[in-house]
Order: sequence, then C-alpha cells, then structure tokens
Amino acid sequence: MWLIALYGAAAFLSNPVVTQYLMAQYMTIDNDLRNCDPGSAVFNVISGLPFAGPIGKVGRTTSQVVAKSWYKSTFKTAEESLEYHFKQHGVGKTIEEYSRDAIEFFSKNKDKAQEVILNDDSSGFLIRDPGNPGGYFKIIDGAIKAVSFWYN
Repeated sequence: MWLIALYGAAAFLSNPVVTQYLMAQYMTIDNDLRNCDPGSAVFNVISGLPFAGPIGKVGRTTSQVVAKSWYKSTFKTAEESLEYHFKQHGVGKTIEEYSRDAIEFFSKNKDKAQEVILNDDSSGFLIRDPGNPGGYFKIIDGAIKAVSFWYN
C-alpha cells in the first residue's frame, strides 16, 4: 500500500507488473471457484460471498487463506481439509480467523514443534500440549501450511 501513496494510484495501476499481478490473483480466485462445491462454506469464502459462521458470524476472505494456509494431506484438496477441520475445531470462529490462528500459532510456537510423519506419509510437524492449542503443520517452499489445528 505504501507504493500507492508514493507513486499515486493511477501510476501504480498502470504499471504492467501490477496489472499482471492483479490478473494472476483474479485467475487464482477463478480457478479456486471452479474446484469448489458451490454449496460449501469454502466456496462462499473464496467467492467473497458472506456466509453464516457457527454462531451467526458473517465472514469474508480471499482464496489466499485456503491456497496459502492449508495442506490437503489425505483430502482431495486443501479446501476440503480446511472445511473438515474448521467444522471439527473452529467453533465460534470464522474460517478466516481459524486459518489465521493456526498459522500464527505455529509461528509463535515453532520451537516446540516435533517432526512427525503425516497421514499422507509426508513429513510434517506436531505441536501438542494437553489442554492447550495444538496442531499438525507442514512447510512447503518456506510457507507454513496447517494440516489440522485445535484450540484445546
């Protein structure tokens, strides 16, 4: 955002690199929508449509939460993994909050992570402390991906 303030909105948006980036983001969202079940909460999240959360909260987010925050593991897609784990452990949160909490938790507690083999036979990490938040995580190309996350 500081680039916009520095160069002005018109100059920023006329930059071919910015245009290419924005088109790539649009294509990513379009592709994500094509691969989601239209009735799912994840579809509503990616499309930007409001959805009712577990206690009537309304949330919005972008495809980046799904695409960059979750690992598919034994599910067909990262979206399916997120939707399943959100239903199991995300009570009182939006999908966006749940995903953000998972990644922030790993970032703050990575020194407690133990290397494990995940259910899809790939390597990952586990942080477990009975009665406290925990989860399974994977790092792909330097990016933290949640496999599962729980609050207690």
